[in-house]
Amino acid sequence: MAGWTRLTAGLPTSLATRLRRRRLEAFKFSVYLLVPVGASYYFGSGAYPYLERIIQQRSYVVYPPEGPAPPAPDEMARLVGRERAREEARAVAAVAAATAADGGAGGGEGVGKPPRVQR
Repeated sequence: MAGWTRLTAGLPTSLATRLRRRRLEAFKFSVYLLVPVGASYYFGSGAYPYLERIIQQRSYVVYPPEGPAPPAPDEMARLVGRERAREEARAVAAVAAATAADGGAGGGEGVGKPPRVQR
């Protein structure tokens, strides 16, 4: 540290302070880079003998059992068509049931219209 003080001894105070701050920032940046890199090297290189044991003891990722595969595109199209036909049949049956429950009133003019009044 004595050498650094000697280097900045003749400089104005603000310049000396800026140089000290740059030195501190360079040190902090190097620590910021070297600590993770060093830890990765130490733990990843096999120098730490207990890493494999820790990984084996803890199940970090537990995958669910594999389910059935989705149907092929042509099979999917067939299933969708069948389901659409089934829904359409249900809708037609519901309209027919509503018309039958209504007693067929309305003279076939459509659902939801009031009956025609004859004079």
